[in-house]
Amino acid sequence: MLRVKQDNHTGTRPVARWFRNLAVLISVALGWSCIKEDISRCPVPHYFDYDWVNQVESDACRGQVHLRLYHESGNCYPYDTPREGTALMLAQGRYEVLTFNDRMQGLTYSGLESSRTATATVQDVATPELVTRIEALRQQQAQAARVWTKADNPLIGQAKGFLYWDSIPQTTVEFAYEKHDTLIPETIGYVLNFHCRFTNLSMEDADSMEVTLSGIVPEVYMLEGQSTGQASRTALCETTRESDGFLATLYVFGFNPDDEYVFEGYIEQTNPDQPPIYVDRDITTIIKDAVEKAEAEGNPVIDFELELEIKDDGHEPVEGELMTGMVTVVGWDEVDGGEM
Repeated sequence: MLRVKQDNHTGTRPVARWFRNLAVLISVALGWSCIKEDISRCPVPHYFDYDWVNQVESDACRGQVHLRLYHESGNCYPYDTPREGTALMLAQGRYEVLTFNDRMQGLTYSGLESSRTATATVQDVATPELVTRIEALRQQQAQAARVWTKADNPLIGQAKGFLYWDSIPQTTVEFAYEKHDTLIPETIGYVLNFHCRFTNLSMEDADSMEVTLSGIVPEVYMLEGQSTGQASRTALCETTRESDGFLATLYVFGFNPDDEYVFEGYIEQTNPDQPPIYVDRDITTIIKDAVEKAEAEGNPVIDFELELEIKDDGHEPVEGELMTGMVTVVGWDEVDGGEM
């Protein structure tokens, strides 16, 4: 990001300052141009910033709903690019994303419609599905053109980041918009709530939990329309720690009818000397019956109560080995035949 050191010396002539600022404006204007929609795909770089409808555009580009991604190297490598109604391009050594909704790289925005500019940072995440809430802080414009400096950073809103398998942690998000429209996310097909309880593991011993479900339609797509990542990954997954277990919420856009729906849970224990715990369960029949019931009732929110029993056979796991367990779906196993 461009930074200009301001000369506060009382002897500086106003004309000299005017010429310096003019030079800054020209240099910025030459480095930016209207991005055409005909450039081949490029990846999201490892470290980047992006703006919401940045105003440093030619008049022909104004009003476009897009995000701009910066990358200091300007390199472009033709491999998989995350996309949801977007095209990722390269021009002037900068990445640009044109998008048709308010989600890109797993971020949704809220409470920012009253502010001109804002910034937020996604913290480092240990797991792909972890949802990180990030605060959007107000910025103020400096004297010299498109130079932004942090003010007292009052909180003006929040952005909720749904991070998927190829998300980039430690991402600094800087967005500004030419319009003050309220951002409305795309319609989500179903909300699946998995209330996970342990029968023989205390919450003091459970540090965190990840949940995935195969067979669902994820949020993110490739430029060519192919799904990003494996079908077992979803772009929208939030795990909340509760007093007696974990609540894993999956925001699903649809289901692949020919796939199996396998629930997988990965639990990290509080004691670093204890191995992680992995549980899985094919709940295809349960999911299909639950979705059919939800459609009949017109309710897109489906709740499941899961009991997780950790296997304890006295075996001392070796380094790198996972502990396992069984999953019971309370109230549904009678329908599914009780298979585990």
